[in-house]
Amino acid sequence: MTVTEITLDDSKAKRYIAQPVWIRQDDSQDTIKVTLDEGLTITTDSVFEFDCTKFDEQVIQDKEQSNFEIFNDILGKPIGFTYKLPAEIYQSSGSTTATYFRIDGSSTSNFIIYVQRADGVGGTESNSLISDAKSVVNEISSVYQTIQETAKNAELDTEDIRKQIDDLDSKLADITKLIDDNNVIKKTEAQEVITGIVNEMDLDTDDKISDPDVLAKIQTLGAV
Repeated sequence: MTVTEITLDDSKAKRYIAQPVWIRQDDSQDTIKVTLDEGLTITTDSVFEFDCTKFDEQVIQDKEQSNFEIFNDILGKPIGFTYKLPAEIYQSSGSTTATYFRIDGSSTSNFIIYVQRADGVGGTESNSLISDAKSVVNEISSVYQTIQETAKNAELDTEDIRKQIDDLDSKLADITKLIDDNNVIKKTEAQEVITGIVNEMDLDTDDKISDPDVLAKIQTLGAV
């Protein structure tokens, strides 16, 4: 694993900083160490985001906070962060465009990531990464698992619940494919699909599911 150090500020006037990040297609995930310059500050509670458009126009929008780690100066003051690049960025060779971070909603200056083509690696299918959409899918998957466990112990209309769970399982596969394909799906689009799934389940929850935690999860999901 390689650690590449860059310095970013809040200037949008310059097109790119003069510190490109070089990685190799189909390689292991590298880390970028970002030191912050003029106009950018962070705290221990800062929220980060990585945005870029790949050479093949697939999009990465990563808000998974576990991929970011703050580092301090010798006095203990936060001065930057490290970011582990997602696997999706290694799938296609070429240079990224519109590549930057957001810190508490404010965007940094742009930089470039060059993905060198690896010997023997051909036209690998390239995917987008929209972490918000994936988190929504994870949420509905969790609800599905909870309903499935409840259905196993249901005393009323168990067969009907299981049929609808099978239908939900099929629809979960559909939305997962939408997000994992080359298609870009926004969080709002994912929510619309999920809301439709919940509505189509048409569970008579008062009669068939008595667990209040399950009911609350279904009602919350249906309101997204």
